[in-house]
Amino acid sequence: MLASASDPSLGGRDIDLTLAEHFSYEFYSRYRIDARVNRRAFLRLTAEVEKLKKQMSANSTTLPLNIECFMDDKDVHGDMKRYGNVQFVNYVFQLIGQLIGKVQLHTHMHVYLYSP
Repeated sequence: MLASASDPSLGGRDIDLTLAEHFSYEFYSRYRIDARVNRRAFLRLTAEVEKLKKQMSANSTTLPLNIECFMDDKDVHGDMKRYGNVQFVNYVFQLIGQLIGKVQLHTHMHVYLYSP
């Protein structure tokens, strides 16, 4: 191994929270319920978003997000495509690119990344 770089506060959880915030805003505009004020609801949303993220890694089709009795006995639904996910978490990918840049500086090697 020539070099390493890490950021202990960067990872898949950042992607989950970003997607959960997106769906919170979507559910507020559609159903007038705010998941961010209810810890249990936001935790359920985060768990469902994590499942959706894992499904999107294998599928490029539009995938549904359905949660029954989410808040105030309301069922909520949404959907997302993998391409939409990339747009929301672009800043996480930029942070990962900065980590790769640090490794490049230490090793004097150049790695070219594909960016959409």
